[in-house]
Amino acid sequence: MTIDRLQMIKNAALKGQKAKAQKKASALEMRKLCRAMDAKKIEIKKSQRKATPIKVAKVNETLGQKGSSLDCFKEENMYYSERNTASYLEGSSYMETYNSMKNDNEWN
Repeated sequence: MTIDRLQMIKNAALKGQKAKAQKKASALEMRKLCRAMDAKKIEIKKSQRKATPIKVAKVNETLGQKGSSLDCFKEENMYYSERNTASYLEGSSYMETYNSMKNDNEWN
């Protein structure tokens, strides 16, 4: 058995070229997929932009409110009276726990 060194070198070189070609092809395929995904994302965002004002208008219409009245930083929406707070806490587990632990001296 004689080993043909020249043939072995050629085979190794061909194998390396095939590997490079496969890497290049997979990289090109990945780029195509990424571009397609980016295009799809852009389409989705455009459709969402178009749909958003309509949805907000429908919500405002059903609530019978103007868009500005939904602002949580207005004073009328920010604070509750003591009566509202007391009625909310009256039947909650927070108040029951507070009342049961109010007289415990372990915390002092």
